[in-house]
Amino acid sequence: MSFDHGTTIIVEDLFYNVPARLKFMRSAQTEYFYCYNCMVDIALSRPDIYFVFKKNDNIIFNLKPVDLLVDRVGHIYKKDWANHLRELSYNDEGITISGVVGDA
Repeated sequence: MSFDHGTTIIVEDLFYNVPARLKFMRSAQTEYFYCYNCMVDIALSRPDIYFVFKKNDNIIFNLKPVDLLVDRVGHIYKKDWANHLRELSYNDEGITISGVVGDA
């Protein structure tokens, strides 16, 4: 995949030749979920950035930049949560808090 700008991170055969580290690795699926959760955290923290996440050449998510965090949450979790999500925003004396809450 070619980009005009940006960063590509590829993780393959992590610790395959370092037995001392390899023995602490969990199953491939568990390690994948660690990576997945990390990517979700980063993607939620920056809805204004394009993210593509793949596993074995399969696209897990392809997230285009959005203006609203609630839109990013919907794109990641792909469930009909839009009706159950509410954006929060608070700004007072230099403190800004924003986020999304839901009842689902």
